[in-house]
Amino acid sequence: MQRTLSQFDYMLDSYDSNDKYVNELRESFVDRFNRKTIESMKLEEYVIGAGSHYSFCYLLERELRSLGSFLGSNASKFGIYYSQENKKYLVAKKWNQGGIQAAFINIKTAILQLLDDGAEKKFYEIESNPLAPTFKLKLLSVYYPKQYLNIFSQAHLNYFLYQFYGNDYDYSKSTLVKQQDLIDLKKTNLATRTWNNIKFGNYLYHLFPNASEEAQKAKYRQVIPQRSKKHVESREAIVSTSQVDKVRGKGKHKVAIGVGKIDYVEHEKKLIDIGDLGEEIVVASEKARLSQYPKLAKQVRRVSLVSDKYGYDIQSFEFDGSLRLIEVKSTTEKYKKQFSFFLTENEHKQAISLKNYWLYRVFDVNGTPQIIRIANPFNDPGKIRLVPTQYEATIRVK
Repeated sequence: MQRTLSQFDYMLDSYDSNDKYVNELRESFVDRFNRKTIESMKLEEYVIGAGSHYSFCYLLERELRSLGSFLGSNASKFGIYYSQENKKYLVAKKWNQGGIQAAFINIKTAILQLLDDGAEKKFYEIESNPLAPTFKLKLLSVYYPKQYLNIFSQAHLNYFLYQFYGNDYDYSKSTLVKQQDLIDLKKTNLATRTWNNIKFGNYLYHLFPNASEEAQKAKYRQVIPQRSKKHVESREAIVSTSQVDKVRGKGKHKVAIGVGKIDYVEHEKKLIDIGDLGEEIVVASEKARLSQYPKLAKQVRRVSLVSDKYGYDIQSFEFDGSLRLIEVKSTTEKYKKQFSFFLTENEHKQAISLKNYWLYRVFDVNGTPQIIRIANPFNDPGKIRLVPTQYEATIRVK
């Protein structure tokens, strides 16, 4: 059975696209990595896994995940990445000719060619480009959000197309053509026709929140979108506001003994996932707290999606409309009266300088979340213990 996008307009009022912040994030990346920057980019400025949170691949995969996620695939999709386990750069087989630097030059050339072909929508050249498929599609959607869709999986595209066209569609079409068909669908609706494709792609996941799981099944079924709360909202958090007490015990550096090799990229991904989930839980909780003030509730934002320069994660509000700035620290552990967390230098500086700063500790993010809300604990240094865990070392050689 064929269905129109307009049949689901009742879902529009429950869609919070966070569009302004998402677009700021995209524009910041594109401005930073323009053609000239890519041409002169060094290997360490490109790779993921070497520890930099500002490299091309890290930002594209992690910081821009709200523009379309491709976290599930291996880091080899970038052609070259740094392996913490092997303590060296690893090159994907298709690029492994002539050494690492030669491979890197070829990858940069392919990226620049992709951007040129993408601007002119040369589908044949795009599909022939040697970059990994999901990598290519993510780049195109980031640099050209009015021309390409931020859905990179064939299975996901098939699932969304099935929701509207059922069996009356040629699923043998290429990924790019399937994207264009969904974009054409967007243009048929008065509400969505002016949206960029990132906003529209995220809207499809809003309409069909189980798409990731359902797309993996051998047979699809057409579902009717429901005005239900998001997953994190459906698990109502236990919320309490607490005051800080005197910390007990002495601070000690923890030393890991007998620890084997660690997959740092995978470990960091898990931490990011926990942090993301905790922030989503807090956003849902803040909107519930402000439910009597719908205009304020609608403006609650995850500024962490834009940048980590703010030193806090969530911009919320008091009932009088003044800002409440929230740093979220999440864990899978159950509730504890005394707990520790890591704090960057920038987060610390902002905590002691910002007005109406709050710390929200989210326990048990994967179970029944419990949020402990604490008005700036750094205002009472006698009741918080700070232990340095790393150093910035500066060396100058002759």
